[in-house]
Amino acid sequence: RSKNELGVSIGRMAMTTPNPGLPLWPLYVQCARRGSGLFGGDSKQLVDMVASTGDPRTVLERLDASDCSDESLLALVSECFRPPGTDLEDVYPGDVASTSSGGANRPFSRESLLQLLRSLTKRAVVNENTYSTLIPAPNPFVIPAGRFRESYYWDSYWIILGLLSCPDQWAADLCIGIVRNFAYMVDEMGFVPNGFREYYANRSQPPLLTVMVDSIATKGGRQNMIAEFLPVLKKELLFWRREERTIVEESTGLAVSRYWSSWTAPRAESLAEDLRTAGGPVGNAARADSADSAASMGDGE
Repeated sequence: RSKNELGVSIGRMAMTTPNPGLPLWPLYVQCARRGSGLFGGDSKQLVDMVASTGDPRTVLERLDASDCSDESLLALVSECFRPPGTDLEDVYPGDVASTSSGGANRPFSRESLLQLLRSLTKRAVVNENTYSTLIPAPNPFVIPAGRFRESYYWDSYWIILGLLSCPDQWAADLCIGIVRNFAYMVDEMGFVPNGFREYYANRSQPPLLTVMVDSIATKGGRQNMIAEFLPVLKKELLFWRREERTIVEESTGLAVSRYWSSWTAPRAESLAEDLRTAGGPVGNAARADSADSAASMGDGE
């Protein structure tokens, strides 16, 4: 198909395919139809905002009653949402890392980097009176910063390696808490999602949990923790050995696990950007299916 036909097809898919894990998908789609410029050119800004109500249907009712113009969408978001990041809180607010040799003010010193890690250590804020796409984890975690306000799977491996260079107890506790968060995700979801957001629940990242556990056990002197995590590591392995994630190399007959996402529509965190990349302006797809998409938007989820 031509690029324009592909763009129209993907545009229709986004507008008519509900995302079961994202009750505010209709709002995200309507904003994407206007282009990502509504939120500083970044669709992730919207999906990371925190709704001021615990019932997303309240927001959808407001959406149904609006004319979906730029002005009405911006007003709705301004009145019904809190800024991204308000579903997190600092674990070490205003704190300076405790180190054995000082030097926290020297750029790129070990002490300054550990202090940075502490400033990026967060915990999830669970509030029944709000709605957030954040998947709450039971223990503190380190975020990459910037627009990435959640824990990520394979990023955390490198974070753990840095923390293991610190002899202080807070670093060891943080490492163990991070891998226990991943174990919690495997127990609850069957795998570790790409990141701790509902829109990442359709894909994972390179499975480094085994290596994380091994690093903490060997470099951190916690050999006894292997037994704790072994059942979870086996469960994650089964996820990667599912038929849809396995290919057989014909020449050797070896089975190889592959990266695969169970979601075929544009990504929520890049909805406008994906539509634009797939086939030109979002408006082309919107105009091509305006009647059907309007009807589907009224279906809520």
